[in-house]
Order: sequence, then C-alpha cells, then structure tokens
Amino acid sequence: MDSYLTTLQNRPRHPRILDIPCVVCNDNSSGKHYGVFACDGCSGFFKRSIRKTRVYECTDRYKSICSVEKNNRNQCRFCRLKKCFEVGMNPEAVQNERGPRQSTIRKQFDIAMKTLVQKSSKSTNLSEVTQCDKTVAMMDINLKFINF
Repeated sequence: MDSYLTTLQNRPRHPRILDIPCVVCNDNSSGKHYGVFACDGCSGFFKRSIRKTRVYECTDRYKSICSVEKNNRNQCRFCRLKKCFEVGMNPEAVQNERGPRQSTIRKQFDIAMKTLVQKSSKSTNLSEVTQCDKTVAMMDINLKFINF
C-alpha cells in the first residue's frame, strides 16, 4: 500500500482542465468553450449575447477598458463581451437554440386534446363544438408538419 501511495505522489503532475484559468475572467475554466478555455459563466454570457444579438454600452462611457475579473465580471457587459472577442471566442461556434423535444410536444398535444374533448362533450352549443373540431384539425396538421 505504501508503494502505491509513493508512486501516486511521485508521478509527474499533468495540469487538469480545472487548473487552467478562464482566459476572460481568470476564474477556474470548465474546459474549452467556443475555442478558448473559459468558465461556465463567461461561456454562457457569450452564448446568450451571440444568440440574442445583444448590443451593450460600457458603464464607463469614455474609456471602454473596464476590468473583467472573476469578482467584477458582471459589472460591464460591453467590456466583458469585448474581452471575449479579444481572447478569441468564436461566435460561429455558437449553435442555434434547440426546440422542445418530441416527447414534450406529444405531451402538450395530449393535454390539449383532452381539454378539447372535455369542452366539446360538455358543450351543447354547436358553434363551440365546431370550433373544437377545427382546433383538433389544425393541431393534427401541425403535428404532421413537424413529422410527429
């Protein structure tokens, strides 16, 4: 047992991903995001900024050189995004947001169908029943359109 512990202690230590700092704010990196080692906070900020095409203004209107460190990275979004670009984050690597899963769509469809059936069975008004039939037909068309 002692020889095993000695071997573990004496082997060369390779840097772990967590030992590499985020190139934007110097927090602990969680791996490579958009081409650079970044923390989850900076990678999420960059992703949201690109997806929503955000345009920020610097909090210090004249300098645009605010400090972007772990403890103050949320104070100036303009300078944080600027630093993301300066360190080489690739906006083309940001993927489009995914839609809901098919199982979620199916559950929503089932709930809507139950509601419509309950409404049409309780209604004595012919126009309400006809409207429910139209809604069911439209939902059916939409499901076929998304290859359900």
